Amino acid sequence: METTDTASAATSKPAGIFRHSKFRHVYGKAAKRERCYDNIRVTTNSGDAQTALCAVNPFYLAIITDAVGGGSFLVLPLDRFGRVDRDPPLVAGHRAPVLDIQWCPHNDHCIASASEDCTAKLWLIGRDLFDGGRPLTQCHRELAGHNRRVSLLVWHPTASMVLLTAGADNRVLVWNADRQLVMREIAFPDAVLSCSFSWTGARFVCACRDRLARLVDARTGRVMTECRMHSGGKPVQVVCLRDGRVFSTGFADSSGGRQLALWDGDSLASIDRRNLDDFGSSGVLLPLYDPDVGLLYLAGRGDCAVRYYELTDESPHLHYLGVYRGAEPLRGVGAMPKRGLEVGACEIGRLYLVGQRGLCQPISFTVPRRCEQFQPDLYPDTRAPASAIGAEDWLAGAEEQPLLMPVTPNNHQLVLQQQWKQNSLNATYSSNKAAAPIATYLSSSSRRSSPPLARLSDRVDRLADTVRLLAAEGADLRSRVARLEAAAAAAAAGNQHNADDKMVEDDEKDGSFESDDFLTAES
Repeated sequence: METTDTASAATSKPAGIFRHSKFRHVYGKAAKRERCYDNIRVTTNSGDAQTALCAVNPFYLAIITDAVGGGSFLVLPLDRFGRVDRDPPLVAGHRAPVLDIQWCPHNDHCIASASEDCTAKLWLIGRDLFDGGRPLTQCHRELAGHNRRVSLLVWHPTASMVLLTAGADNRVLVWNADRQLVMREIAFPDAVLSCSFSWTGARFVCACRDRLARLVDARTGRVMTECRMHSGGKPVQVVCLRDGRVFSTGFADSSGGRQLALWDGDSLASIDRRNLDDFGSSGVLLPLYDPDVGLLYLAGRGDCAVRYYELTDESPHLHYLGVYRGAEPLRGVGAMPKRGLEVGACEIGRLYLVGQRGLCQPISFTVPRRCEQFQPDLYPDTRAPASAIGAEDWLAGAEEQPLLMPVTPNNHQLVLQQQWKQNSLNATYSSNKAAAPIATYLSSSSRRSSPPLARLSDRVDRLADTVRLLAAEGADLRSRVARLEAAAAAAAAGNQHNADDKMVEDDEKDGSFESDDFLTAES
């Protein structure tokens, strides 16, 4: 399936021989037709960047669709299988075609979209979208800073509501999306076609149309180094690995086949490179990376196959595991976070493949085990749906590791406790007829190494003191209310007596009746 470069092959051991791995026998299995999503009008417009056109999280599936006179994308609950309705739940607030969509990693009900109308928008997805029967046209935040179409979105992995947008105006903008504020503007010689943040989000790697990849400091915008990863002219896809290295897919030259390459994360020096023996395929390879176990899925645009590899520290660094072959050419693909998998069935990955005929089919990747119980050795801690740091603190230089949570068979039933500052998305979302968003859970390992835990303990103590003060104030208010009620009752009785006396005086002045008659009536 693959051929390794001469330089790499001379120093590497044969792949897959005498190598212990838990994932050597991973296999992909497609869901049955009744568990798929059909009749989707998938867009044919992908803009400059080769985006996946599909995004998925433990609650929703989103796919960019064709629209007349504007831009829209489809949002479906994961359990709404079958043929899509004639009037599907659409998000249709853009004035031009949508080019990219990305779910917020810190809020499962917030999604960002980029469009040819030169804007990026944030949307809050609630039950109104599925019960009302009308498309969602009112966005939560609009980010208008580009002069030409916006074709790429990347969420920051740790900072709250930090979003990177790349446009055809050769600029990258780093936003505080909640405040609609541009924190950093970075100009490039050509348009950015692919981008990926590092594990902590301190820097990012981007591949431009000028065939150069650049390592950039995300806070200052300074280009630290640059190199030409692949000699071919088609778009290069880059992804930052958890250990700091960078993986890329591209083409050998204008007439050659596709290439895979591994790079040093500090200098972008070449570590490994190999060619794929598929000269008949010309679609761009979209990499989907699992940072928990080091698996990498490669889905080729226009291909019917998905290859998957395991990344290791030792040479050869990229180990071929297998390939899933479908029946329909691929148009888009989305990867489910680990929190949404059926971990009780040893499912370690799930891709949603969108075909050119409008069928979205889930593909489950499973590790075969004889025991039918939960296998904890397959599931290290994964990213929690919460931010580890605020946008302003991150811009000021603070740096945190992503928050982690344990993976258990009942992940969807976990009640997670919010410990970070609420943003306006959470407040607005709670009034959108939906459940409260999942927040943060720290595993035992991350508790030991997480600096914010001390701040959390202090905050709990302050909250306890506040509760005691409020209880005392409540008792005092109750006693004051009782005194005021008694005074009001006495005042009401006195006002009635004064009103009777005033009535007598007014009547005597008017002469409407004799005072003797009145006194007789009173007696």
